Amino acid sequence: PVPGITYKQDTYIPITSTESLIGNPGRKYVFGMITQQEEGKYFLEDLHKAVPLDLSEASAGEGLLTEGCFVLADGEFIDGNFRAKLLVGPSYEIRRSSVAACGNLDLFGGTKSPQDLYRLAAMEKQNTDSMIVTLSNVHLDLPQVMEKLRSLFEGYAEIVPSMFVLMGNFTSRPFGQGYDDMYQLKGYFDELAEMISAFPSLCHGSRFVFVPGPQDPGPSSVLPQPPLPEIFAQKMKEKVPKSIFTTNPCRIRHFTQEIVVFRQDLLKLMRRHCVLQPNEESSELTDHLVKTLLDQSHLCPLPATVRPIYWEYDHAMRLYPLPDAVIIADSCDQFEWEFDKSCRCFNPGSFPSDFNFVAYRPNTKEVEFSRIP
Repeated sequence: PVPGITYKQDTYIPITSTESLIGNPGRKYVFGMITQQEEGKYFLEDLHKAVPLDLSEASAGEGLLTEGCFVLADGEFIDGNFRAKLLVGPSYEIRRSSVAACGNLDLFGGTKSPQDLYRLAAMEKQNTDSMIVTLSNVHLDLPQVMEKLRSLFEGYAEIVPSMFVLMGNFTSRPFGQGYDDMYQLKGYFDELAEMISAFPSLCHGSRFVFVPGPQDPGPSSVLPQPPLPEIFAQKMKEKVPKSIFTTNPCRIRHFTQEIVVFRQDLLKLMRRHCVLQPNEESSELTDHLVKTLLDQSHLCPLPATVRPIYWEYDHAMRLYPLPDAVIIADSCDQFEWEFDKSCRCFNPGSFPSDFNFVAYRPNTKEVEFSRIP
């Protein structure tokens, strides 16, 4: 069945390959990727060939469809062009169906055997108060941010969360604009380490996960980003034994829960490169964004010219099977989106703007939007 298209029950629409379009008149449905093989001209490409794509009369279903996205196109092949009437993304697959299809194959990553997961499931039932506190754009160079972080830690000193996830950018201006940026940022992390160590319950009872932002130090802007250089982590690891400096994106297994964390300003980027205007009357732009990522089973379905990705590590960007939660840390306002009660997506918002953060409870999949007054 095709999403966004009316059809009778038990009726399925045949997919036509691009090489079969020539000499085959009438309405056709073609599944392929939107590419731009010539400047300013889009093509629809499948495993067989690519055909010019005419979007002059096309409308889009839900989603922010960009070059590099897979789509199902409804249209007709006329005068050497596939004249599309409607473009929709492929339907995402519910998590339980994907997991059942994979059997014992673990595509999330790690070395957990089925027996390990059974034991973790039993442990998870006993840890009903687990909580993951997530913050984005933690600008350590701003005094008011450090002050609010101290208030945050004071508030959680007695109710110890399982984990704090702190995401960049860790400075309010891009790293590298000043000659002493490296030493300043190291000082900020050292100050944060001293602050956390002043709360023994958190220092020894919670894990602190640090995810770099797009403007933080690193070898390049190619995804996935490596962890912050060791020079910034030295004192933190000494003072806070359970601190982890990881990649962007990163994957967290909380007992049996699979959580993906990604820090990137995706909404503006995807909106800017849409091939068709999304229908903003039917859904919020954030809903279009999340649906696109889940439809494409990828965290960044943009062409390499816009957001390059290391081909060898592209698997780190994939969302198949759907995880239990996807934390999309964007600079836009906070949002939450749930699919089939099996995958929850949310954005903690930008911490410096209004000191917003999110407390996520994995056992119940509850998202609590919070703010430090």
